[in-house]
Amino acid sequence: MSPVIGQSSLDSAKSHAPLLPLVLLIVLGLSWGLHFPIFKFAARSGLPYSGITAAIICGVALALLAIGITRRRLPAFRTRHLRFYFVCAVLGYLVPYFLSLFAAGRLDAGMLTLITSTTPILTLCIAAMVHAEPVRAAQVVGIGLGLASVLFLVVPQIGGIDPKGLTAILLAFGIPASYAGYQVYLSERWPPGSDSFQVASGEALIAAGLMIPVLLSTGGLDVLHGGWTSGHWAILAMILITTVDCYLYFEIVRLAGPVFVSQASFVMVVAGVLWGMLLHGERPGEWLWLSLALLIGSLFMLARGRRGVSHLSGLGTRTPRRQD
Repeated sequence: MSPVIGQSSLDSAKSHAPLLPLVLLIVLGLSWGLHFPIFKFAARSGLPYSGITAAIICGVALALLAIGITRRRLPAFRTRHLRFYFVCAVLGYLVPYFLSLFAAGRLDAGMLTLITSTTPILTLCIAAMVHAEPVRAAQVVGIGLGLASVLFLVVPQIGGIDPKGLTAILLAFGIPASYAGYQVYLSERWPPGSDSFQVASGEALIAAGLMIPVLLSTGGLDVLHGGWTSGHWAILAMILITTVDCYLYFEIVRLAGPVFVSQASFVMVVAGVLWGMLLHGERPGEWLWLSLALLIGSLFMLARGRRGVSHLSGLGTRTPRRQD
């Protein structure tokens, strides 16, 4: 059990505020569902992808660093910590952010949310392959439903979509694959003595450092030129949302535990489709709704199979998943 969050504090918090974790869970799911609709605004703004990515990461890094200074618990920067932060920065920030921007400019936000919501399926598969977590019967059913949801999402698009759109769909699956690798690595290589905010701050700072040469070599500094655009608003929104997500996630874990917070994925997958309809005027077809129903069933079975298992406690998005 984590020295930061003990079982007694969890039980006490649950008894004093039984509705608060549920409210926070709904807010977190709605916030997670906003990510790709906002990425779509940024991707279509004309700003360079490297500049958008660097600005978001640097903003998040500074916000988390400020939290660390306030808590008087800054991230450690020993050799093993730097190695850990580097891998997490690549898998948790750089790869998914660039792929998200590329795909968001070519796909509906609802479809992109559904694709990324397959992260727990891939996480479980990778965890099983590296013997990080045994697979239970309910999880096998969940994997099957998840694969069916992917087929209903992708196959109907093959005949009527242009090659660039199909490429965007295939590359979009790199987003959940990267997040899945991130979550397994996070669980298996967590640096002893570090809490979640320290790790979140450390990986964001390293990601910001890695973006500097990319920014300079790709013209990403153009994001600073010209007037304020929808892309700049999207960047600011992503910084605020990602920082708030971190706080909400850890607060829900403190109040109700890691298994409970994973249920935010149910809210997220529906919210992503609805946000896309509201903000971008998307009109999902019947195949997407069927894929959504199958994916919700998949997440339910995966969550059922994970009850009582906290080794890989997260389901489906970028926020760090373990308290140490």
